[in-house]
Amino acid sequence: MNRLIETRVIERGTLAHIVCQRYTLILMEQIESTRKFEEYLKIPFEVLAWLGAGLALASLVVSSNPAASTTLRAVSTVLGVPVLLFQIYSVVHQLSVFEQVINLRLAEADTTNMESLVAVGELTAMRAEYAQQITETIFKEIVLLIAAGKWEIFKQGLHLRGYYADLELFLLEG
Repeated sequence: MNRLIETRVIERGTLAHIVCQRYTLILMEQIESTRKFEEYLKIPFEVLAWLGAGLALASLVVSSNPAASTTLRAVSTVLGVPVLLFQIYSVVHQLSVFEQVINLRLAEADTTNMESLVAVGELTAMRAEYAQQITETIFKEIVLLIAAGKWEIFKQGLHLRGYYADLELFLLEG
């Protein structure tokens, strides 16, 4: 928008200028408020993830006692459900932030300046790449779950991967 004012495409004090300023201000406020909200939400889910990881690792330690191990794994799984839902929310939120940043860049873009158009193009490509990565990861996880249901070696591999991820979370973020 500043470039549009500098090049006098939009004159200061006009209705277009006021609308563009208001749009940019609202967009920036929304980005900041959603960032703060996510930071606020992140804390309890990190605690749940940490507790779930600790219980999963404890179930591995007491695996010689099937009743205790099963109970610990069940509680760990229950604690993992809200964490999974928060991760889904985070992915959707990240895509929303991409949209907001693209809209902000479009509002500020100068159609005669290649750098601003390239920046918008890069953001759009990043969003598409992010969505593709999410799709591929979900597909791989579904295939692994199906394989784990068919072959015991895949099931053990998924359990080991889960224990490793829990250990990493517990030690690095704990």
